[in-house]
Amino acid sequence: MAADTVDKNSENPYIPPPTIDPTSNVKDLVKEVVIRMDALRDADRRLFDSEMVHVREQMELRAFYAEKLEIAEAKRIDAIRAVDVNAVAIANQRATDQAAVLAAQVQASAETLRVQLQQTAAIFKQQLDQTTQQLSDRISSVERSQYEGKGTAGSVSPIVAEQLAQLQESRYRSEGRSGLSAPILMLISGAVVGLIVFILQQLLR
Repeated sequence: MAADTVDKNSENPYIPPPTIDPTSNVKDLVKEVVIRMDALRDADRRLFDSEMVHVREQMELRAFYAEKLEIAEAKRIDAIRAVDVNAVAIANQRATDQAAVLAAQVQASAETLRVQLQQTAAIFKQQLDQTTQQLSDRISSVERSQYEGKGTAGSVSPIVAEQLAQLQESRYRSEGRSGLSAPILMLISGAVVGLIVFILQQLLR
């Protein structure tokens, strides 16, 4: 009643539109929008699925080639180690060969030096024996001349006799020590020569 009164008393009465169902055109548009949204959702899902497949393929490829790279790197490291081990073995073999050669050379040099020393000692002993024999003969002749009264004195002085005894003793020692080394024989020969020179100086006074 109030609404009728307001509508009757107002100058511009409000008349609401009639409630009607959407037209077929609107229904078609709504249907197309729904179909379009469903298609977009399907496209998004397919895109997501394809991207996931692509990511999965990339991950599989990376895993595959990572395994290949690991195998190749392991082979490379093994090859390097093999080369190092081979180089160490070759170096050890060369060192062993060089040590053997050096040992043989040292042994040969030692043997050669020993033979040379023996030969030198034998030659020096022979020369020393000859020299000692010659000097002994000369001293014996001098002593004989002194005994016969040809020298300046009628008898051998005690100094000369002692020197002669030392000379004779040194000669016996040189004959008894045939295995002495060359330096000792040289020292002995030097002492003998010095003694002989001293004796000759005493005899010639």
